[in-house]
Amino acid sequence: MRDLCRYWQHGFDWRAVEAALNRHPQFIADIDGQPIHLLHVRSKHPEARPLLLIHGWPGTVLEYVHLIDALTDPVAHGGRPEDAFHVVLPSVPGFGFAGPTRDKGWSPERVARAFVQLMVELGYERFGVHGNDFGSIAAREIALFAPERLVGAHVTQFFAFLRRPRGVRRAHPRRSRAARRAGAVRRARRLQPDHGQAPASPGLRPERLARGPVGVEPRPPAHLR
Repeated sequence: MRDLCRYWQHGFDWRAVEAALNRHPQFIADIDGQPIHLLHVRSKHPEARPLLLIHGWPGTVLEYVHLIDALTDPVAHGGRPEDAFHVVLPSVPGFGFAGPTRDKGWSPERVARAFVQLMVELGYERFGVHGNDFGSIAAREIALFAPERLVGAHVTQFFAFLRRPRGVRRAHPRRSRAARRAGAVRRARRLQPDHGQAPASPGLRPERLARGPVGVEPRPPAHLR
């Protein structure tokens, strides 16, 4: 633990992180009354397809920055020109350089709708989307409400599909909605006991943000234990 604290105090190089971010064009868009920070990196290959990348909770665009070069110029990394993408990498409202949200209600559904609007305003009528963690749920929402906009969707978390898509029949039609939801939550907790509810509902675990600087619950003084 001391080594970890020492790294954050003396080893972590924020200026190097700044330089990695500043290699790419960055913008602030105003969508649904909310400033949204984004990286928008176009490929030089004419075959490139637009790709929306959505980060997780509590994450930032840094989850994907290291992939931008390979996605926009796959030829330089052993790929083919037709593998290229124009990358759009926004900060989820309330995270990173997007700044605090101006109002409440930034659910995965609202984030999804804002990001679809962002892609259209950038000139991308159809695009692919990838999401991780919270981004998995937002990507799912895009696939549900705007399938005509997508050429494909890819997510990394199983919990993105705890909600039944429209048109899919229930496995247990006689069970109430509350019973089905409770069963889904139980399954999620068995598979991921500590993190299963966090991406969908960060407000349920606010104590996560009140822990010490190295992510450990601070211990009270001995006389208070």
